[in-house]
Amino acid sequence: MGGLKAEDGSTPGSAFPTFLDLRGRRENTTKDIAKREVVISSEKVVIENFPVSRPAAIFNPSVVLVDDALKIYARVVIGYYRYVSGIVELDQKEKNGDKWRAKIVTYPNTKYDVMGAEDPRVYWMDNKLLMTYTGRTHNYFIRGALRRTIPVTAVLEKGEWVKKFATDFGEESTRKLGIVSNKNAFFVRSKDGVMFFHRAHDLRGRFSMLVSGVDGIDFNSSGLKEIEVKNTREILLQERFEDKVGWGTPPLEIDGKLLIFLHAVERELERYSVFAMLMNRNNMEVEAITPFYIMSPREPYELFGDNSLTIFPCGAVKVDDSILISYGAADSFACIARIPLDELMHILDKGRME
Repeated sequence: MGGLKAEDGSTPGSAFPTFLDLRGRRENTTKDIAKREVVISSEKVVIENFPVSRPAAIFNPSVVLVDDALKIYARVVIGYYRYVSGIVELDQKEKNGDKWRAKIVTYPNTKYDVMGAEDPRVYWMDNKLLMTYTGRTHNYFIRGALRRTIPVTAVLEKGEWVKKFATDFGEESTRKLGIVSNKNAFFVRSKDGVMFFHRAHDLRGRFSMLVSGVDGIDFNSSGLKEIEVKNTREILLQERFEDKVGWGTPPLEIDGKLLIFLHAVERELERYSVFAMLMNRNNMEVEAITPFYIMSPREPYELFGDNSLTIFPCGAVKVDDSILISYGAADSFACIARIPLDELMHILDKGRME
């Protein structure tokens, strides 16, 4: 395989073993292959189970197919004082003209998400529908505090989202590693059991793209349980022209491989763009990576908003010969774009490991 690997299996400044250093595989250029199809603004949303029917903003949506119908789960903000978020469900079948009926399905009510539930990833695993989102803990606004965000996973049971797991490093490891926040997370089943994809941020300002093992995952259990990660490995390092990278969409299985879309923040413009990679489900090795960004902000609603120059992918589904990717635009809109699968795979072929 291409790339570099340190003798001790780690990279300078990393607290985790690194499988492969893929830096230099991607260029700071964009070939945008995404056709924009859906833009949902707050004006088009009516929340039916909350006193304020129109959110201040809707963004960072995930998307999933349920009985061949598209369902969208998006982050909403009701007010900007503390930017506390909840998560709404929108059903394509219940759209009325240009209006989307929505209901809040997840909201802050535990110590793991008391300051907000945000950026959901919704996906199928073991014939269950899961939602893993970023919970803002009670430490979120405390300067210098650790564990400001923790991934929380809920399972859809009899039409209700039930919070099951808060997955993190645990108290001792968090202090040792200086973990400020953990987010961009979802579970994936491999031959070695259930793996946890997540992105940690430490006190040194370093962002680490991680895959960890987990024990004690029982989706039929009752109550909210804290799960500690183990055997953590760093998968991907940011390029030298980037400030950080993060997991975007839960993987799609394409020809037996895991297709994942990721986001990256370019240093010069602080611009969020999208790239993709293929992983081997059995050993979680990266097999191919797009050698450039495949989607960057270009439309007015992506260029200008509460967080300008931002495309933030959270969901993807395969429909016929295309991928529908759901993303937040400028922290102000929930959007869906269509990516031709053949064209994407052709680009990934150019970035295969040797």
